[in-house]
Amino acid sequence: MDLYPLKLKPILKERLWGGRNLIGWNKKLPAEKKIGESWEISDHQEGYSLIVNGLFAGRTIRQVCADFKSELMGVGPVRYQDSRFPLLVKLIDAQELLSIQVHPDDEYAAKNRYSDPGKTEFWYILEARPGAKIIKGWKQDVSREMVEKAILEDTLADLLQEFPVQKGQ
Repeated sequence: MDLYPLKLKPILKERLWGGRNLIGWNKKLPAEKKIGESWEISDHQEGYSLIVNGLFAGRTIRQVCADFKSELMGVGPVRYQDSRFPLLVKLIDAQELLSIQVHPDDEYAAKNRYSDPGKTEFWYILEARPGAKIIKGWKQDVSREMVEKAILEDTLADLLQEFPVQKGQ
């Protein structure tokens, strides 16, 4: 089977911190909804991309990946042994601060029986207002006690590292 470029239907996710800026990226947003994420490629349990063109129209990326794993992902070492497509690509419109998140690596996720594998992130800034920033990692080594105290005192942000961002980074 010769595969062809797959066109996927975006999955729009309403978020409290979302907005309407994805309209500028040719997204048709539902009226009166704050859309924070457009999942462009997803083989995640919270949304499977639907193929909208060609022979596979109407099937999800999960279904096609199960049938054509090596054609889609190659035959070399594969990170995931199941038939899951290994990328989740999102456009994000964050109008407010997002929650602080901690993502396990693959080893920790497997050991603790998480439903998802570990998570490695990559960001590319398509647009940014003046003063925009990404918060990633600690400013210094911290202990569990330091984090717990900062949470109780509502000062956790003081321990986090901020990076200014601009379009094209």
